[in-house]
Amino acid sequence: MKKQILGILLAILMIASVFALTSCDAIIESLLGGDGGNDETKTEIHNHEWSEWELTTNADNCEDDVYSRSCSGCDEVETKKGVHEYNNKLSYDEACHWYKCSACNHTKSKANHDWSSWKLDSSSSDNCENTVYTRYCYDCKKTETKVDGTHDFEEEYSYNETHHWYECSDCSQVKDKAEHGWSEELNYDKTYHWYECSACGQVKDKAEHSFGEWELTTDADNCEDDVYSRYCSDCDKVETKNGEHTYSEELTHDETHHWNECSVCGQVKDKVGHSFGEWELTTDADNCEDDVYSR
Repeated sequence: MKKQILGILLAILMIASVFALTSCDAIIESLLGGDGGNDETKTEIHNHEWSEWELTTNADNCEDDVYSRSCSGCDEVETKKGVHEYNNKLSYDEACHWYKCSACNHTKSKANHDWSSWKLDSSSSDNCENTVYTRYCYDCKKTETKVDGTHDFEEEYSYNETHHWYECSDCSQVKDKAEHGWSEELNYDKTYHWYECSACGQVKDKAEHSFGEWELTTDADNCEDDVYSRYCSDCDKVETKNGEHTYSEELTHDETHHWNECSVCGQVKDKVGHSFGEWELTTDADNCEDDVYSR
């Protein structure tokens, strides 16, 4: 009986060992990607061998282009979107500048020009009407030119002996050139007389006055109120002066005063009271009542 039981146990142990070995092999095959020994379903690891990227969808915008590549060993296909290829140099028009894609003309970073100040072109003409000024954009180097046709004429006339004109302070160009318009009558001041152009003030034939003799033109009761005049024989200049008193050298007097008197109008000056000395006997008579004393 014991032998029978021992035989049964040995049989069970052998069966269990075979089952255990079979399960380990299956587990190992599963970890290695196998199918437990079935060669028909076993898969090997595959590395793709890609072709070059090709443009498969050509759109108006590079960002909408589609590029594709395929594996030469399987049916796998990859795709990607296109990207813009912007020029390094800015494009520009009259008002703005920008970067442009060389493939689809898409733009970026569009901005207004950042202009420098206007500068006089070295090749400018001597006439302001043809003077050329230049400026440039600091970013894209676009240049602009303009012709400044504005003269800066002086406010006062320039002139010579025969003509007058306005002159540009920048290029010496002239305008309104005309002959002098001389006054018909002489202009004058205290010392001189001359003919003057009514437009520019230029003078000609300037000379000193030629006066005649002084003449009494206002005869007053007082010599100081008399008026004497003299005339320039060439122009209308008149000089005047007041009269002067002609005082006598000898004093005029009365009982109490003495003074200097004008021999022309009787005006007096320096009138003062007498300053008498001591009484002196000037006539000595036999009778004291007939003596004469003087001072």
